[in-house]
Amino acid sequence: IENFCSYLGGEKHIKLNRIRILITSLSVIFGVAVVFISGFFIWRRRNSQDKENIHEVQLLDLENEHSKETFSGENWERSQEFPSIQLDILHAATNHFSDENKLGEGGFGPVYKGTLANGKEIAVKRLSRTSGQGLVEFKNEVLGYMAPEYAMEGLFSIKSDVFSFGVLLLEIISGKKNNGFHLAKRGESLLTFAWKLWSKGEGMELIDQLLVPSCVAFEVLKCIHIGLLCVQEDPADRPTMSSVIFMLASDGSIKLPRPTEPAFSVGRVVTKSIEPISSEEVFSVNEITVSNFLPR
Repeated sequence: IENFCSYLGGEKHIKLNRIRILITSLSVIFGVAVVFISGFFIWRRRNSQDKENIHEVQLLDLENEHSKETFSGENWERSQEFPSIQLDILHAATNHFSDENKLGEGGFGPVYKGTLANGKEIAVKRLSRTSGQGLVEFKNEVLGYMAPEYAMEGLFSIKSDVFSFGVLLLEIISGKKNNGFHLAKRGESLLTFAWKLWSKGEGMELIDQLLVPSCVAFEVLKCIHIGLLCVQEDPADRPTMSSVIFMLASDGSIKLPRPTEPAFSVGRVVTKSIEPISSEEVFSVNEITVSNFLPR
């Protein structure tokens, strides 16, 4: 009996030991799994942040690509037109990018209204970390808005943006897009069409009919004049954006210079024959076009 009791006690002790070992093993496995999963998520988060930081640095490089160059000539002019502003100043100007200062949101992120210490109002686009767009989209230009020197020779300056603004201004006034626009008979672009109307004193014919009832003729003609100054072929002839703002805000007391013919003024050779029509109807043709360039 004593031996039997000892045997039963030994069996019970062995079972308890096995249970303890099983519980300990499961605890260790569970702990290792928690550590491994936590480490994986931490690594993934850091890796994501590193990629975002690299992406932000590359985008900043686009802005600072000429920062190491000496400020002379065009670089000095660029620094005056587009000064570099520190991030803490932008934080203060936009009230730390508060929703109250938010103007809207685009593909790259939200845009905020800000006020600098000197009272100047600015608009700040904050690149979103969740944006699906990247460097390719950030660098892309839109056909119809590219300056001729950039499209043909790859030369870029602040006057290239002035050209784009001029195209946009004429598009708003006419209600038509420059890209794909031409007249059936002469194959003229929107820029050439606007310049010829303005030169003949018929600038009002360019205005979108929806704007006619509410527009002020003098102001619209002034905007057409300024738009044509912005799209001149020679970048040196185009005004700076600060001059454009001054001209737009003027009351007509200043005399604006006469614009030269805009870029791509020779017209287009349309590959598809078009039946003659009596009207000057404006329309788009979905065909490849060729631009001819002649010396001035």
